[in-house]
Amino acid sequence: MTMLEPKERYYTVKEAAKLLKVSPGRVHQLICWGKLPSIKIGPLRLILEKPLKEFAAKERKVGRPKSRF
Repeated sequence: MTMLEPKERYYTVKEAAKLLKVSPGRVHQLICWGKLPSIKIGPLRLILEKPLKEFAAKERKVGRPKSRF
């Protein structure tokens, strides 16, 4: 069982979406793809502050990814 560290800040999906300037659905996609680590407690999905800030600092391409075909 994962124990939450009280001195660390956690963000909800909604808060993370606001910080990253994307939709909550996109945050769920990033979690699903393994690009953003998270923990689930009941109905809540929580994201640790450090990995979220690191992901936000990375340069990302704008727009849709190109099709593979």
